[in-house]
Amino acid sequence: MVVGLSAGRLRRPVSALEFNENIATLSIRPGAKPGDPAGLELPPDTGLSLVRHVTTAESGSVTVIAVDRLPDRAWLDVRGTIAVDAAQASRDVAVATPTLYFTHALTLALAARGIQVRGIPRELVRSEYSAVRPEASRSSSRNRRRCARSPR
Repeated sequence: MVVGLSAGRLRRPVSALEFNENIATLSIRPGAKPGDPAGLELPPDTGLSLVRHVTTAESGSVTVIAVDRLPDRAWLDVRGTIAVDAAQASRDVAVATPTLYFTHALTLALAARGIQVRGIPRELVRSEYSAVRPEASRSSSRNRRRCARSPR
């Protein structure tokens, strides 16, 4: 079961850009000794924060991990225990910011192939988008007028 999906209904933002069906893998690994906090890790730019309630249990004990996410919340409540000698566990979770998740994955893929990318992916908030958009609209309308006047 994917955390962030409930009864067939998505609990995640919709985006035109999608990577890995907007699903990320949460990794859970045991601490060094019983009683230590377990290590939790998510890929970058999922838009999710972690509330960590997972401890390392005695050798041979059963691993029990529960992951909860409320609708429209960008945090995962991860609870349970993982045995000190257990292999790393994982859970699939729906990302909170699909656009950033996609652009970060694209940036990493380009860099892995030797293509230099400057800057880091970021998501424009509405005020930044509004400041950029009027210029794009003016230039588009100018181009439409030029195209309409140009001979065929």
